[in-house]
Amino acid sequence: MPELPTRYGPLQVPDPDHDMIARFLQRYGEWAWAEALFIASVTGEGDRVLDAGAFVGTFGLGLALLRPVRVCFVEANPAMATLLAANVAANAPGDCAVVEAMLAAPGDVPRPGCADPGNLGAASFSTAEAAACDIAAPTQALSLAELRAAHGDFDLIKLDVEFMELAILQGDAAHLSQGRVTLWVECNEDPRSLELAALLLSWGLDLFYFAFPAHNPGNFNGNAEAVFPLAFEAGLLAAPRSPPVLGAELQAMGCMLKRVRSVEEVRRALWLTPRWGMEEWRQAASGYELAALAGRSLRGEIFDQFLQPAAPAPVRADAAGWQLASLERELARVSARALSHLALCGALRERAAALEADLAAARAHAAAAEQALVVMRASRSWRMTAPIRKLSKTVLF
Repeated sequence: MPELPTRYGPLQVPDPDHDMIARFLQRYGEWAWAEALFIASVTGEGDRVLDAGAFVGTFGLGLALLRPVRVCFVEANPAMATLLAANVAANAPGDCAVVEAMLAAPGDVPRPGCADPGNLGAASFSTAEAAACDIAAPTQALSLAELRAAHGDFDLIKLDVEFMELAILQGDAAHLSQGRVTLWVECNEDPRSLELAALLLSWGLDLFYFAFPAHNPGNFNGNAEAVFPLAFEAGLLAAPRSPPVLGAELQAMGCMLKRVRSVEEVRRALWLTPRWGMEEWRQAASGYELAALAGRSLRGEIFDQFLQPAAPAPVRADAAGWQLASLERELARVSARALSHLALCGALRERAAALEADLAAARAHAAAAEQALVVMRASRSWRMTAPIRKLSKTVLF
């Protein structure tokens, strides 16, 4: 495994060609530095911190650079736990521990995990993700209560365990619901994040939504190029000992902080958090300029071709990226139209079936009316011929 110079010291990481976080560390020398800055602002000296889902250690090591804290690093992926142990031994100040374990609900058992081959940091050991898993199971599964028994009470618990957060917190509800432990948990665009927010709010805890850009302009390597422009990460901060604020450095990065008092407010905050954008959008001087640039991007327009005579477009360094983005947008539009047509076809089929039913009913009604007319005519004919039949009987007898 390669070793990279980083803000945290030399870190052993997976192959950057096959892992997103390793590529960030290689390019920028850091990962999610804004997250560490924010959590450091609500962490006290000497606090005992749990970093669950530690991966190669960037959160806990970053926090320890900013505050004299004691960190217990927990990682479920055995291969990453080996790298983590080496990184903590080389760079962590003070009293820190590394535990290879699957943090889980009480009574849960270790199981294999799975991850996108290009993002090992998102490895999941959830039962919901158990199909096609290729990451070895950890040696043990531990609950929060078991970790406390072994390492002491935690002042702050950070959970980034790919949607296992809810079961883990529910398993220690009697302790956590008292609000004496600050919680920092990942918040993704997924209904399970809303369930997690509902649990924290049900305990009566103060809850804050914090979102931060993946790219820090002041990164350790001084690399100004954003791999994912306007891409943000987000989390929920529960039960801080004092209300959090955005310091000058976090404000300069463009971080977002909101107190949330309902699940609907969390949903709204996620809706208003950027997840993707074009680099030029960041240069917009106003909301109107941003709307103009976003609208042109959605239509596949490029400034180099804007109001120019028909001619071959100038070659751009990022032409392939633009073409890919344009094709993706066209695919999205075609898919949307296809779904619309499918919905229309479904509605037309339902209308046709209803018309066929109405037609069948009308035919049945017409047949019944025709039969009634035949009966009526026969009855009328019988009444008209009755006197003649009676006269005939008189004559004959």
